[in-house]
Amino acid sequence: MDYEEASETVVRLVNEALDAGLDGLERPEPLGFGNDPCTDSLIGPTSEVSPVFRYSFPYTALGIDSATFAESASASWRANGMRVTDQDRPRLIRRFAVSEDGYRFSLTINEETDHISIGGSGPCVDPPD
Repeated sequence: MDYEEASETVVRLVNEALDAGLDGLERPEPLGFGNDPCTDSLIGPTSEVSPVFRYSFPYTALGIDSATFAESASASWRANGMRVTDQDRPRLIRRFAVSEDGYRFSLTINEETDHISIGGSGPCVDPPD
């Protein structure tokens, strides 16, 4: 897999989950796109990077129900063949999704701070030229 394919897939899968949670509401502006360095089994840096894409925004002003948002976003990841793990606690919803080909996604909804964070990263690939 090349960098462009990994990047496009990360953005697409984050946006699909976000759109499912927003249920027709307009997407907020993303935090942006970037790269995380990859490491080897000894935690040393490699020449590869992992593309990363995230959103972070307050949600109650949009009229979003946190549990419904989390379930819809999680369902989107499951529909794309990912394994989703729930680590919910009172007033804090956390979901993690992983694919067999190295994609990782997360969703955190903090009801105390009125905040949603959703994003993901791709597998380690060679950086663009």
